[in-house]
Amino acid sequence: MKPVGVGSSPLLGSVVRDKNGREIQPGDTLKIFHFVGRRRKRFYMYKYVEAIWSHPEWKDGLDALRVSHLNIAGETYLILRRGQWEKHIEIVQGYGYGDDRRPFDERPIILPNA
Repeated sequence: MKPVGVGSSPLLGSVVRDKNGREIQPGDTLKIFHFVGRRRKRFYMYKYVEAIWSHPEWKDGLDALRVSHLNIAGETYLILRRGQWEKHIEIVQGYGYGDDRRPFDERPIILPNA
């Protein structure tokens, strides 16, 4: 799929994009850079996006992605959706959510100031 340029503003509403410019959605499996080990070997962690989460006290319709650590304790953390590109995250599997349920490799690629 051909990348689409953004123009002057890199922020596109409340979405989070991976290093390839694809929108991260609930149901996606993420590969996240962890550290560089011996002999420059790169280590990664794998996480699962569970849902879009919002707190009643958050203002201006702010929401976040709830991401699972994939451990026995069921621990999660939040990635705020502010229109940012996450350079250390890559979607490796996912079918999205909602009516269209497009696979991650069919989602539009949007790059900042392309």
